[in-house]
Amino acid sequence: MVKLIIPFKNQYRPSQKWLNPNGAKKLAFLNSKKPLVSVITIVRNSRETIEKTILSVANQSYKNFEYIVVDGNSTDGTTDILKKHNKLISKWVSEKDSGSIDASNKGVSLAKGEIIFILCADDFIKKNTLESIVKGFNLNKNCSFVYGDMAMVTKKKIISYSGNYSFKKNIIVGNPTFNYPSIAWKKDVFEKIGLYTPSFPWNNDYEFLVRLYFNKLEGVYVPNYSVYRKPGGQGEVHIFKSYIDILTINYIYKLPIFKSFINLFPDLCKMILKQTFSRFKKYF
Repeated sequence: MVKLIIPFKNQYRPSQKWLNPNGAKKLAFLNSKKPLVSVITIVRNSRETIEKTILSVANQSYKNFEYIVVDGNSTDGTTDILKKHNKLISKWVSEKDSGSIDASNKGVSLAKGEIIFILCADDFIKKNTLESIVKGFNLNKNCSFVYGDMAMVTKKKIISYSGNYSFKKNIIVGNPTFNYPSIAWKKDVFEKIGLYTPSFPWNNDYEFLVRLYFNKLEGVYVPNYSVYRKPGGQGEVHIFKSYIDILTINYIYKLPIFKSFINLFPDLCKMILKQTFSRFKKYF
């Protein structure tokens, strides 16, 4: 059985590079009454997509934010793009890490904002996103996180996924379905329940949401913002490992296992067929 390891912020000590990081973006407001938002992008070898991500953050109508980029020692030219847009980034460092979970936890530990929003290097957002997030927190003072919609962008179409449903109802039945990329957190969430766990590399976001649920922290759906992303995340690529993670998380937290497996089985079959068809296409 996997041992659940929950790291805390005081366990993350930035390397010497973070004492004098790259990045020239200054805060738009000093001593502002508007909450500071920390936008964090974790990246490794995403030269084809990182520029669109950076520009979508820079174009936000809400200006009181810092932008942190944690690069995992990219070798494909990603850092050239970071250098090109150095003035749009508050701080960035390229160094070896232990993967996306380590990079996310590092970014959270470095963040100074009251609100934390993690945007992956293959994703982008529209101009009103941070403004909608801040408004969501202002209207829901007691919530610990807000979430919106998600859209998968392919060459031929955009498939939208509404976030307008209760995350609690899914968790109760052991269903991991959620618009994770759209979540924005209050920083104190990580101080209360810890950081992302390395115990579940393919579904750490689900475990974090379950942990949050059992700590009775509340989240609210906020309309009018969406995160746009490419299909093919880690969970799709490593589909069997992802499903083992889900079932193990449900076992640890005493959530339904058999019911969860039955509910997820059709999606598992679809994903296997999709991957098989994709492989066969190469030979025709």
